[in-house]
Amino acid sequence: MSTLKVNTLTNVAGNADITNVGKIVKTTQTVKTDTASASVGQGSLSSELISLSYSALSSSNVLIIIANVNLGMTTAANIYATLMIGGSASAFRGDAASNRQRVSSASPEAGSGSNIANFNIVYRLSSPSTSSTVYGVGGSHAQDGTETVYLNRTHGDGDNNYIARTASSITILEVAG
Repeated sequence: MSTLKVNTLTNVAGNADITNVGKIVKTTQTVKTDTASASVGQGSLSSELISLSYSALSSSNVLIIIANVNLGMTTAANIYATLMIGGSASAFRGDAASNRQRVSSASPEAGSGSNIANFNIVYRLSSPSTSSTVYGVGGSHAQDGTETVYLNRTHGDGDNNYIARTASSITILEVAG
């Protein structure tokens, strides 16, 4: 059997105290059970349909952002969800390619009045802000013209036992770095 003895261990951030490295040091969650909607033009991104404000304990920590979002749309077309940080689309989205939309997640033909698409977004954010920052999810679509994107409901939203309303959430886990 071998023994390793050292005077000091230092993490990659230069911190000699590594007792909490890798531990979850703070969590928060928002759950939205009501509905929201936004009118979204072709190729545009809505504002956050669900969001929460969060201040990291340290910029050397890492945030794990988990969003479970349900979106409906006015007509039958692809519908998209995009993780937003500080009011803008985050880096967690597809590469730029000519005129194509850059989004975090996509669902085919989620519209048609009675469909809801479920999106699960998981993103690791390094060097988070220690100032209050809004984390959220916006919606967009692949239809010509302006369409309404709905959170937690269908377009038709008929009062029938075969139509559903859903819940959406954003969870942030802060991991010590």
